[in-house]
Amino acid sequence: MTSSPRAALSPEDVGLPGATTARRLKGLRREEVASLAGVSVHYYVKLEQGRVGNVSGQVVDAVARALRLDDVETRYLRSLLNTDAGRGRAATPVRPRPALQSMIRAMDVPAVIHGPHLEVLGINHVGKALLDDFEAMPAAERNTARWMLLNPRAPARTKLCPASSAT
Repeated sequence: MTSSPRAALSPEDVGLPGATTARRLKGLRREEVASLAGVSVHYYVKLEQGRVGNVSGQVVDAVARALRLDDVETRYLRSLLNTDAGRGRAATPVRPRPALQSMIRAMDVPAVIHGPHLEVLGINHVGKALLDDFEAMPAAERNTARWMLLNPRAPARTKLCPASSAT
């Protein structure tokens, strides 16, 4: 994302002295953007390559200012970097549609509705009998991956860790 805005700016555009020798590529160098944003070159390179987690909103704002990004481009940069400030609001909890809930409750085979992170959003009576009563669990524990690895009643856990099922 940041390489094309870098190419669109010249050092003179951002108040840096002009190059005394010809540049191989048009635009700002990574070192120049890092300097303007107040971050290290190493960090900026990792940021540009998407190899950095937990990027603060201040850093994103500084890079956006250095690259002279508009509001739309800044929001896009935030979404790429997955910062909380880029979302603009708290994440909305995922809820299944009522029609989908009704459909799985009417089924005579096990059925589970999963969210994007394997959280259990709904389960029918056969699924409860086969797996577990996820609806009776605290909300933080209603996750299939967590249940499979940590719950002693999970079938995969008893097969993977036979000693743990004996306790």
